[in-house]
Amino acid sequence: MTELNKNLKVSIFVDSPLCVTTINMLLQQQQLAGVVLGNSNLVFTQQLQDWLQQLKIPFIQFSPDNTETVTAELMRWESNVAFSFTVEDDFSAQFSTLFYHGLYHFHHSPFPAYQGAMSLYWQLREQCTQTKITLQKANVLAQAPQLSHDLFTSPVIDIHPLETSQSLEHKITAQISPLINQLLEQIQQDNVQLNVAEFTASIAQAVTDNDLKVDWHTMNSEQICALARAGNPHLGGCIVVLGKTALNLLQASPIKYPTYGVSAGTICHTGASDGVIVATINGAIKLDILSNADGIFSGSVFCEKSKIEAGMAFI
Repeated sequence: MTELNKNLKVSIFVDSPLCVTTINMLLQQQQLAGVVLGNSNLVFTQQLQDWLQQLKIPFIQFSPDNTETVTAELMRWESNVAFSFTVEDDFSAQFSTLFYHGLYHFHHSPFPAYQGAMSLYWQLREQCTQTKITLQKANVLAQAPQLSHDLFTSPVIDIHPLETSQSLEHKITAQISPLINQLLEQIQQDNVQLNVAEFTASIAQAVTDNDLKVDWHTMNSEQICALARAGNPHLGGCIVVLGKTALNLLQASPIKYPTYGVSAGTICHTGASDGVIVATINGAIKLDILSNADGIFSGSVFCEKSKIEAGMAFI
């Protein structure tokens, strides 16, 4: 910790595991004032509460009927800056006027694009090649109003072509605390440099069962493979249906393979040498990893076990 940011006291609003590295950093730097937990019964929330109790870190759990109690606790902590990791239900906004240096909302996207809890899923599914972490300052200071999209952003984070939602989440998490530390130093120096968003606003909507299904007649090879990666592992990849049986496709790869004009979704080959190859509207893909109630299998092993053969077709 530098001499410059010693007197900053930070409150954290959380309902996401992405906050953990920041809490650790602030604790080590003796800057953590306290933690406000979301109004949820998630396993994560209970685990975090137990951890905070063990470390004797001040915390309080928010609910819609205890806003006055939370306000009083925040004032008692005397924090002068806050970061909000609450995504789905942004309860932190109503407390934003309490912090002299402001409240910053965390987004794992180039805000205002991909707003919402499913941000990383939709970025992967729509084959984005880069992303950013964004800290958006709330507009709270009447004497010095901020633009509604005042942003402090990380450098560009590359999204690998084989990235899954979990690997991208890990990559994002590793960059959060250095970014927040950089912002804290700029706050203490009274030299915060914010930017205005240059992206079209969009909502990362909740994912439905229909969103997870492969449509062989409209999706090309790259879209199907991205769909599988985006849902791997949290949503079980994506869903393919053979006959009356729904299967989870966790990983697939585009491949050059002669399909001889068969309909998209038709299995062109099964076997250990080339794996399981399925025709698409623009070529073919190899089904690398499939799963069902019996477990997780390579495409070849699954087809052999389930007696799936070339000529059969996914619907």
